[in-house]
Amino acid sequence: MGSCGFLTGFPQRLIRILFLALILSLLLALIACQPSTPTPLPSPQPSATVVPAPVPTPTPKPTASAIPTAMPSAPTTIALPADDASHASDVEWWYYNGYLEAADGSEYGFHAAMFELGGNIVPIEILMGHLAITDHQTETFTFGQVLGQKLGEDPLEGFAATVKGWRVAGFDGEYALAGSVEGYDLDLSFSAVKPPVLHGGDGLLDFHEAGKTYYYTYPRLEVTGMLTVGDVSQEVIGSGWLDHQWGDFRAFEVGWDWFSLQLNDDTELVFFSVWAPDGRILGRLATFVNEDGSAVTIDGDDIVLRSNTTWTSPKTGGQYPSNWQIDIEALGMSLSLEPLVEDSEFIPPDPITPIYWEGEVVVRGLREGRPVEGRGFVELVGYAGG
Repeated sequence: MGSCGFLTGFPQRLIRILFLALILSLLLALIACQPSTPTPLPSPQPSATVVPAPVPTPTPKPTASAIPTAMPSAPTTIALPADDASHASDVEWWYYNGYLEAADGSEYGFHAAMFELGGNIVPIEILMGHLAITDHQTETFTFGQVLGQKLGEDPLEGFAATVKGWRVAGFDGEYALAGSVEGYDLDLSFSAVKPPVLHGGDGLLDFHEAGKTYYYTYPRLEVTGMLTVGDVSQEVIGSGWLDHQWGDFRAFEVGWDWFSLQLNDDTELVFFSVWAPDGRILGRLATFVNEDGSAVTIDGDDIVLRSNTTWTSPKTGGQYPSNWQIDIEALGMSLSLEPLVEDSEFIPPDPITPIYWEGEVVVRGLREGRPVEGRGFVELVGYAGG
């Protein structure tokens, strides 16, 4: 999924219309008063199947009311690279994460997303940007948000979105990201090392009463660019990830646990579990990407996910699962995930966007009896009040 589920916790359908005017006024107020520089605040060869069966994950504690009836069915194909572009949907996002090494040897992690909101959510098209930097040297997590009205930037190919000086753009495996949070400024270029992966085989996922979503991933990209920390600018290189997801689905009314892992044997793994406000699982999916770029959907019976500890936010009181173990029998894989900075909670500056946890993790374990290591990101939506 690689992004956050906005508006989790709001009652739906019966009072949605009543809240629409309030939501719009809040959005417009934020657009008018937000500063241009934001203050810190913020996808083998086993047996292939489709949606896995439930696996043990921490029981979420959602706060929203029940989800209404299903959205209308959507088309069933993704066409790339044409679908890199923006779509006429209620919600869409382009999400990046990655790891950077600067010329002086210092290391950083980052995640960023540009969200496009429209259709049935707000009566005008809104852009919202999230950016967070994990500084390995200081073991700190710095984040920010920008918000603005979409001004009609629609390239002939691919996508481009700019708000308050932050920008994402790209087409056909070549992408760009620029943005800043307090003390950090990024200007990065991405080039695909592996082809895109369509999750579930065709890229269209059905979350039942929450609706359907298109979802594909570039699981490994080469990253180059500039990073400024304070008043010192340096060239950086690294490895990145890109998710693109869109649809007229109720992303704002669900929670999820999402994992993206890049391993040092040149393979990747993405796993997510999406759940309704009442705790029902709406969908689970794992995709493993081989060294040659081919992708396999993993049967849920072959996936065991558990959290060994819980982290409680001192700022919000949100309780998040932490220190995970993932075992996948079909891959001969057993991985341990440890957060690099446990306090990686993204607290938006507005009352609309929910709080979520998104942190960089260190990966260690075995695959087919051989040691593997890697890095990844975990995103947890729905564990704290919005």
